[in-house]
Amino acid sequence: MAYPEFVQAPTQHEVHKQLAGAPLGPDSLLWRYFDNRMAFQASAGVKQLMMHGIDAGVAQHSNFFNEIVERTMRSMAQIGDTVFDQEKGACIGRVIRDQHVNVKGIDATGKRYHALHPQLFADTHLTFVDGVFDVADRFDNHELTHAEREQLYQETVTWYHQYGVSDRNLPPNYGEYKQRSDELAESYVLTDTAKAALTYAIKGKLPRPNVVPAPVWSMLGVPMKPATNFVGSLIVSGLPEQVRDKYKKEIPYSHTDNVQVQLFEVAVKNAWPNAPGWVRYPEAAYAALRREGKYSGVSDHLYAAGRGVGSMALKAAGALRERLRS
Repeated sequence: MAYPEFVQAPTQHEVHKQLAGAPLGPDSLLWRYFDNRMAFQASAGVKQLMMHGIDAGVAQHSNFFNEIVERTMRSMAQIGDTVFDQEKGACIGRVIRDQHVNVKGIDATGKRYHALHPQLFADTHLTFVDGVFDVADRFDNHELTHAEREQLYQETVTWYHQYGVSDRNLPPNYGEYKQRSDELAESYVLTDTAKAALTYAIKGKLPRPNVVPAPVWSMLGVPMKPATNFVGSLIVSGLPEQVRDKYKKEIPYSHTDNVQVQLFEVAVKNAWPNAPGWVRYPEAAYAALRREGKYSGVSDHLYAAGRGVGSMALKAAGALRERLRS
């Protein structure tokens, strides 16, 4: 079985050479689109589960069915750091890679799989690339030019380098990426884990996160149901049309669902440019942008001050709790 070529941490000279054409930073397209709108891209995770190797790895090597919410949040936080953390991004990427070294076995078709198989690892990354372009095309009011699409794709290749594996199995350009994305769309199958994730989403029955007490989760169930049902529609809307057509019975998506999703897209397009940075970006990304001189308005200073006070209050509460215990 083939494995990705692991590469050593790049030297500073190699970093500058490698990123010359598609660097990541506050002015990059990837930083613009890989913001909190990626929360609308849970379909990327579903597409991954529609690959036999990922389905088997998740089912056999994680507590997926009981920790779907926590698992998703942990994964996205780590992956976001590979994009936005300019100092430690490559180290974090290699940690993510190394977490998958022992994820291997036999999948549902009887074939051997390994999470770090070169093509599987690259195809998994491409589902996130799909998500980035989906944000740009559906939730942003700027229409990307062909040159910008190529630039954005090359930046996702730079992002892939953070994992410390060879990019030999990635498409070399935007056109070939689209071709590979279409090939993957034709190959996706409704595996057990994909079916479970979609059932949770479509029926609005997400398993209770461990951090939420059972009585609280029960009370939230009724008022949350319309919102969770809409989240299900949003996830399904991000799946390839071929998949929705192939599994119409298992993955319902009505005309009403489509209209609601389209109205949501318009609302996000109109509201997002005026949203403050701390709404638009995850905390680590927002902090990185602040360090680069972005988002220095009054609301940003107030938010920073509020977080500082909140952090001090939490520390004080923790210290008091320890005192009372002793």
